[in-house]
Amino acid sequence: MNDDLSYELYGQTLFKQHYFSYLGVPFEPDGSLNPQELIEHNIRKAFAMINILASVRVNPNGFDRLLSTRFYAQIVLARLEYGLAINRLTASQIKTLEDAENECLRRIYGASKRDSIKVMRHLSHLSTMKERINILQAQFLFRYFTLPEDTLLTKLMPHIQHGRYQQWCKLL
Repeated sequence: MNDDLSYELYGQTLFKQHYFSYLGVPFEPDGSLNPQELIEHNIRKAFAMINILASVRVNPNGFDRLLSTRFYAQIVLARLEYGLAINRLTASQIKTLEDAENECLRRIYGASKRDSIKVMRHLSHLSTMKERINILQAQFLFRYFTLPEDTLLTKLMPHIQHGRYQQWCKLL
């Protein structure tokens, strides 16, 4: 890709980006996924949602903890997990997600950093982020293997498996 080229749209210069986002999933210029940017985006969205929920009393002083954790599991956790099924994550990226989830749970329970997150996770019946990522990827693979022959993913799979998209091949 030539770095000297600049493009214009309706007379305005388009700035070069290190990634672009499609349906909330960031991609590199070469078409590969950008999991680090996805994680950062998901964490920002989850913290923003926790702040919104706190403003409507989804906190230790508002609803009871069981209802608050259900709100968390349905609303906030979905934001943290978005796009993870199609990405291969490193251990440090998973740790970053787990730290963000721990912070969200502490806010729901009104706990400090000294309090055990395992107790909160047990009370809310939540598995670890690594386990949930594995479940999401297994569900994705199951859906892939049961897709009809004329779907876009099945048509793209020969190109994905033999191209530069190794993270997809490792998932499959």
